[in-house]
Amino acid sequence: MNPLPNRPLFNNPSVPSSVPNVSSFDQMAYNGRPRKHFPEAGRDFPLVNGVNPQPGPSITPSTTGSQLPLFERGTGILQPQASQTSQLTQAPPPSQATTPSQSEKDKDVDLESRQLTAIFRPDEDWKEKLRDQARQQRDNQLSGASAWDRRRDDDDELRDEEPDMDEDESTMVGEGETTKRWKARRTLRNHLDAVRALAFHPSELSLATGGDDCTVKIWRVDVGSLTSSTARPSTEIEPQLTLRGHSAAVTRLVYSASKQVLYSASLDSSIRIWGLPPPSHSTYAPYDETRVRGELVGHTDAVWDLALVRDENTLVSCGAEGSVKVWDVSPPSGCGTLRLTWGFYGLSGQVDGEGSEAPGATAVEPLRTDLRKLAVAYQNAVVKIYDIETGKELSRLPSDSTYDGTPATQINQLVSHPTMSLVVTAHEDKYIRIFDVTTGQCTHSMLAHLDGVTSLSIDPSGFTLVSGSHDCSVRFWDLLGSRACVQEITTHREKAKEGTLAVEYHPSLPFMASSGADGVVKLYASS
Repeated sequence: MNPLPNRPLFNNPSVPSSVPNVSSFDQMAYNGRPRKHFPEAGRDFPLVNGVNPQPGPSITPSTTGSQLPLFERGTGILQPQASQTSQLTQAPPPSQATTPSQSEKDKDVDLESRQLTAIFRPDEDWKEKLRDQARQQRDNQLSGASAWDRRRDDDDELRDEEPDMDEDESTMVGEGETTKRWKARRTLRNHLDAVRALAFHPSELSLATGGDDCTVKIWRVDVGSLTSSTARPSTEIEPQLTLRGHSAAVTRLVYSASKQVLYSASLDSSIRIWGLPPPSHSTYAPYDETRVRGELVGHTDAVWDLALVRDENTLVSCGAEGSVKVWDVSPPSGCGTLRLTWGFYGLSGQVDGEGSEAPGATAVEPLRTDLRKLAVAYQNAVVKIYDIETGKELSRLPSDSTYDGTPATQINQLVSHPTMSLVVTAHEDKYIRIFDVTTGQCTHSMLAHLDGVTSLSIDPSGFTLVSGSHDCSVRFWDLLGSRACVQEITTHREKAKEGTLAVEYHPSLPFMASSGADGVVKLYASS
C-alpha cells in the first residue's frame, strides 16, 4: 500500500486527460485507492533492468520554496507529505527520447528530477490514522452533515443512553431469590429548578410534583410502559397539567382521592387547593379557572409539611413559626376552616408567652395504628405525640439525644409504620432512627448516608424503607429484618450542595419515585 496520499494531477499537456476504458481523472476520489509508484532508488543505480525509463512527470525537492506543514489543519493528524514544496518538470515529448550523446550534466539533472520525496513515518500507527481520517472525510462528504448536526446527533445519543448509565449506578447488597431490585424506568423533566415535593394518587398512576420554580405539575404515566421488561428507560418532558399560583417554592403535596383535589404547601406560608384533571385531559387544553379551588391562610412562615387524616376530612399542617394547625376540609370542594392551633409548648394561648424561643416544626405524621394521635418533629430534634382532637401532648420521644443546638442535627422528616407502632426519623446528621411509640424508646439507630437524610418512605407492606439524602443516593433498607441496606441507586446530581430531596412509594402499586435538586424526577419499577 502506498503510504503517500494521492496527489491531484498536474496540469501537464503531454498527459492525456482521459484513458480508454478508465474513468476520467477528475471523477476519481481524492485519497481513494492507492496508485502505483516508483520505489526509492539512489542516483547511482538504474531503475528498470539497468535502463533508465523514459522521462515523465517528476517531483523534485525545491530549494527555495516554503516548507509544507506536517499537520493537516483542523485534524491534528500527521500527514505523510513531502517536507518541501514540489516543483514541476515538464516531460519531453515521446519523439525527443534521451540519446547516449547527452552530456553527463544532463543525465545528473534527469536523475535528480526523478528522485522521490522523503516519506515521514512518525510511528507504527500512521497507516491506521490515515485510513481512519480518509474514512471519516468520505463519510462526511457523502452524508453532507455539518459539524452542528454531528454534535447534535452525539448529544441525542448521550441523552438516549442516560437511563442506561443511571441503571448501571445501582448496587445490590445481599441479593437473593426474594430480593426486589428497583430500576429507573422513566425520567420526568419539566421543572426549571429543584423538585422538593412528590405525591402519588392513592389508586391511579398519577404523580404530582412541586419545586422551587413555584409550580405544581401533574403527570400521568402508562402502567404497561413501566412494568414491561422489554421497554427501554425513556424521558418524558410534558406533564398533563401545570398549576401556577404560589409565589415561593412548593414544599409538600397531598392527594385527596375522595374529593379529587390536591393540597400544596409552600414557603409563601399558604396552602392552596387544586382540582385534579380527568385522565382524558390534554396537555394543550385551554386554561381552566375552576382548577383553583381555594387557599388556606393561617401560617405566618413557611409551611413544611401536610397530612390528611380521618377519611381525608381533616388536614394537619406545620410551619417554620413552630405552630401546628388542624383544618376542617370536609366540604366536597376540599376547602376548609381552621379548627385548632398549638405550638411547641402547648395550645395557642401558651405560645404567645414563649413564642420567640419556640423551635419551628419540620414534619407531621399521623400514627397509622392509632389515627387519634399525631407525631410532630421540631428543629431541635424533638418528636412529640399529640392528640389531634385536643392538641394535648401525650408523650415525647428521646430523639434529641444527639442534638447540638444547631440545624445540623435537626429532624427533616418522619414516617409511621403501617402496621406497627413504629416511627422512623430522618436526621440532618446522616442518621436514621427507629422509635417504638408504645415504650418511647429508640430501638435502632444507624449511620445511613454520607450526608444529611432528607426524606423517608415505607412501602405499603411495611417491610422496606427507602431514604434519600444530599449525597444524591436513594437507599433501600430491610426495615423488619437485618435493617441493612439492600440496594443503592444514584440517579440524581448535586446542585447547590443538595442532592435527593424527596422519595415516595406508591400506596397501592409497585412503583416508587424520587426527585432531586437537579430538577429531575425518576420513576422506578421493581423486578
